[in-house]
Amino acid sequence: TVEDDIGQTDTDTTTAGIFTKPNADANGPYEGIVGIPIDFHGSASSGTPPYRYYWSFGDDVYSATQNPSHTYDEEGDYTVSLRVTDDNDMSDTDATRVVIHLSEAVVADAGGPYSGDIGETIQFSGSAIGGTEPYNWYWEFGDGSISTIQNPTHIYTTVDDYTSTLTVTDTYGKIDDDTVMVTINGHPPNKPAKPSGPISGKAGEEYTYSTSTTDPDGDSISYLFDWGDDTDSGWTDPISSGQTATETHKWSEQGTYQIKVKARDVPDLDES
Repeated sequence: TVEDDIGQTDTDTTTAGIFTKPNADANGPYEGIVGIPIDFHGSASSGTPPYRYYWSFGDDVYSATQNPSHTYDEEGDYTVSLRVTDDNDMSDTDATRVVIHLSEAVVADAGGPYSGDIGETIQFSGSAIGGTEPYNWYWEFGDGSISTIQNPTHIYTTVDDYTSTLTVTDTYGKIDDDTVMVTINGHPPNKPAKPSGPISGKAGEEYTYSTSTTDPDGDSISYLFDWGDDTDSGWTDPISSGQTATETHKWSEQGTYQIKVKARDVPDLDES
């Protein structure tokens, strides 16, 4: 309101806006490894949205996104700042710390080599050095089975030589793998039965002897008869576990001979 010298007045009105500035939050501190991206998370409150975000990463690199990702090329201790500007062009800045480390390569060790029989529990032992703990562990046993623990156990159901692979990943995604051989053996056949057949006879005449046994793994079995006269039958063709094997022999000279028999499974060639 204005009044002049003779008492006349006039009044005019206007509106004055009172604004609250925004509050920026850089949400640190952060920590990382040279060459590995770091995700930054910016936020704002108060003021008048929408907000504009502007990051300075302390290494002459900048970003105008709210939640940028940035990779540092050198180790060091960096000060990162986030400036937030609201719809009324009022702004606020928040600073935080970023520590960047050098990282050694992670090196996986699958231990071993390992060996065992069908159905036996094999204990695996994994380890790693370098990188940044904690590690993630991933075993492939070579038979389609896997494990995600450091020191797993595994049972193989087939005779074979397997290649088992351990892959180790550190906190920042560095990866190494190591392979190891696993040899799985079959069980030998059970001791064959005492050969049955004549216990006396004449030189030059042919006699028949037989035996049988079983194999714990159900493998086919070959037999060898030792006639006690420095000759033998040679290994027979494989026959089914439990089936009777029969061979004939004649002695050329009179005497007392001890007949022995061996059994081996196929293809593992485990003898009994």
